[in-house]
Amino acid sequence: SEMRQYRPGDTITIEVNLEDESGIETVQMTFRKDNNTVIDFSYLGPVTFEPITLTHKVTDQSAPGVYKLSAFLATDSRKNRSDFPLKSDWDFEIVNRPIDTEGPKLNSVNVRDNRS
Repeated sequence: SEMRQYRPGDTITIEVNLEDESGIETVQMTFRKDNNTVIDFSYLGPVTFEPITLTHKVTDQSAPGVYKLSAFLATDSRKNRSDFPLKSDWDFEIVNRPIDTEGPKLNSVNVRDNRS
């Protein structure tokens, strides 16, 4: 399948469904583009037994490129930690909008006649 692509203005949404008898307290997914560019998705409580939705809003400041999952972990309310497999089908790409190289186009002009 093709890699998901996101542009400035998009929101990346990841739903994580975990199970734990004492409840989920934190979830962290880190996606890394290169050594210094990361996007962190994190849930830091409150303790829940429901699926967790992680979101990240892509902006004009988001560095374009392919982001690969480099860490995926969760803790429960008793601080027990699980590290999960890093699946490549969750990777994504951020692409910039095409650069605008054309001047404005004229749609219409309406000269209103307000004389009495």
